[in-house]
Amino acid sequence: LRGHEGMAWGCAWSPDGALVASSSWDQQVRVWDPGTGALLAEHRHHGSNVPWVAFLADGRVVSVGEDRKVLVWD
Repeated sequence: LRGHEGMAWGCAWSPDGALVASSSWDQQVRVWDPGTGALLAEHRHHGSNVPWVAFLADGRVVSVGEDRKVLVWD
């Protein structure tokens, strides 16, 4: 899965195993289709590195950045 402009820090599988989320030093969170490698979503709302990403049970993505923001993505 190529596309981050910095080193990827975090990676998480969706609860149903259909998606992968990644977070990076480039201040981005991305959601991928692991079967095709297609980028499905990109979020650039953190102001610093994003070391942590996870999926919630309902399929939303949550990310935590070094900017002290915890963001939940629909």
